[in-house]
Amino acid sequence: MIRHWSIVATATAAALGLGGLALAQSNKPSDRGRETTQSGTASSMTTPQVAALVKNAKHSLADSISAAEKHCKGRAVRAECCRGADTDAVCVVTLLVGDNRLVEATVNTQSGKVISERDMDTLRFIGLVPSGSATNSADFAMARRWQKATDLKGKKVTNAAGEDLGQIEDVVADANSGRILYGVLSFGGLLGMGDKLFAIPWPSMRLSGDRKAFVLNVEKDRLTNAPGFAKDRWPNFADEQFGTTTYKYYDQTPYWLSQTGGVQLAADSSGGTPDNYRDRWNLRATAWQKTSDLCGKKVRSTQTDDVGKLSDLAIDPDSGRVLYGILSFRDKLFAIPWNALSLNSDAQHFVLSADKEQLTDTVSFSKDNWPNLVDRRWATETYVYYGIQPYWDGPMEGGADNP
Repeated sequence: MIRHWSIVATATAAALGLGGLALAQSNKPSDRGRETTQSGTASSMTTPQVAALVKNAKHSLADSISAAEKHCKGRAVRAECCRGADTDAVCVVTLLVGDNRLVEATVNTQSGKVISERDMDTLRFIGLVPSGSATNSADFAMARRWQKATDLKGKKVTNAAGEDLGQIEDVVADANSGRILYGVLSFGGLLGMGDKLFAIPWPSMRLSGDRKAFVLNVEKDRLTNAPGFAKDRWPNFADEQFGTTTYKYYDQTPYWLSQTGGVQLAADSSGGTPDNYRDRWNLRATAWQKTSDLCGKKVRSTQTDDVGKLSDLAIDPDSGRVLYGILSFRDKLFAIPWNALSLNSDAQHFVLSADKEQLTDTVSFSKDNWPNLVDRRWATETYVYYGIQPYWDGPMEGGADNP
């Protein structure tokens, strides 16, 4: 089966571009695909008709995106599949070339070649991909810096004026997708709220350039009236109403709504969550955990052997992603891609999708000599070693990027 990835979901791409999701079987106008010609004219075509063409394509959407990026020497920011003038499926890719030029390239999915390209009106494109949206391809960019989860706890929080607001008490993550959901803050006595904790959506904060503090760009009045919770009564972070209310209070679009224009991605045919890591990245939390609780959990291999425990997490603070679980085993440390770890049903331990024999000295490091986790070559080799597709390179055919 050909797997497809859509950077920006339209009515067509939402049904066709996300591997493992149910295909919309409807002829309503909102479910119609786009039929295009090389001259750019368009007419209606039903989603099932486009789906039949895509199914028989020789090149996946990810392949077509790569071909367009190479041909135009740009970065793809939008893509969709539709029917071309010769009835073959084509991939229409919008690319950012240089700093401000937008190009729309059409790729034939049978030949894998760019058959046309044209400059776009930049004004038509502004606002298509909101800043901080889950659809922004920056979500899947290679991490540029990282932080240990144990170092995030206790880190100072300031406002834009440099005033001390308090500190991070803990960090909340969705253990399923690896998305960082909230920084949990105590504001101390500055705002008279020292007896409460506050869940701040991760996009509302940014790590300072010197990495010594987080900056929370929220007015004091809003913080004073912010909903908080008692230190011994944490909310259910997987509750959609709580998440939606909290994100909107801080003027953030809930990430599970932004990918498909306000419609949460569907579950797969088995009734679970979508099996593709990129798809699940945009679902609301299903198994939230404090990172302080994740550290210390036991890890077992696919052969049910005990292989130590998680001693820390490596986090990309800019995209809000868990990069690695740091496994402590036989007095050595191992950086395990988060996709290779899965929390068991009772949340008591992790299962590593690898054999114990893979945990050799050649891929280990000492607590005093950590590797550069954001070195692209090292990171790629590490992900591939554990059988995981690097998220910054796009999905493998057949969904091999699944945790």
